[in-house]
Amino acid sequence: MAALHQWGRFVAAQQGAAKLFARLSRHIIGEWFANTQERAKTLAAEFSLIYGHIIRLALCVSVHQLAWIGTGTGIGGWIAFRLLGAKVTLAQAIAIKGLLHPVLAIAFLVPGHVDLQEAAYIGFGAAFGVSPEIAPTASLLRRARDLALGIPNLLCWQWLEWRRLRNP
Repeated sequence: MAALHQWGRFVAAQQGAAKLFARLSRHIIGEWFANTQERAKTLAAEFSLIYGHIIRLALCVSVHQLAWIGTGTGIGGWIAFRLLGAKVTLAQAIAIKGLLHPVLAIAFLVPGHVDLQEAAYIGFGAAFGVSPEIAPTASLLRRARDLALGIPNLLCWQWLEWRRLRNP
């Protein structure tokens, strides 16, 4: 019951966010965008639509959580740490992954998060007892996974674009 009450607070906070963002944007950008009020109303209406389907929203949140757990146990997480000899629990591996993502989101200006991902793995890994030798190796395994999945996707995309441009 307490979790449901917390969920209700979260939903209420999200629904009130559109008005707050509209007020804040007026102070920051002034009258650069004349239709800020209309955009804020559209955003509020979209939030209302989303939160009008609580069961669907809860299902989406649950699937997203399962995906997080799945990636936390995969090659970039628990399995990698265990194969490398670190005594990391599943919860710790998911926590490291959860702490890593805000760092990578903030560091979007650095191409490929060069060295930031490795530094974050070392720092967060140390907090959970992972040695400084194992943490960057786990990071490199994650990068290898990203390359193994990313390069074929990029090649496929380039091939499709080439076909589209060649046969208009």
